[in-house]
Amino acid sequence: ALFGDYAEKKDLGEQTIAEGDVANNLSDRLTLNTVLMAISLFLLGVAAVTRAHRTTLILGGVATGIFLVALVLTLFIPFTGIG
Repeated sequence: ALFGDYAEKKDLGEQTIAEGDVANNLSDRLTLNTVLMAISLFLLGVAAVTRAHRTTLILGGVATGIFLVALVLTLFIPFTGIG
């Protein structure tokens, strides 16, 4: 058989690609949540230097809300480990 093990290697390749796609999706979600947390830190930094107390409270509240949303979203991402 000239192409005897072709089907097995093709199936293994497709399975490996599918596993990589899942890992890539998880990585993208973690990156998004990291960016959201960085945005919240930026807003807290801006809130720290503003003079108006109302603006500080609004920025702090928005930053806290963004961080909490990112935290909850991060908790729903399964830990797969390496290997």
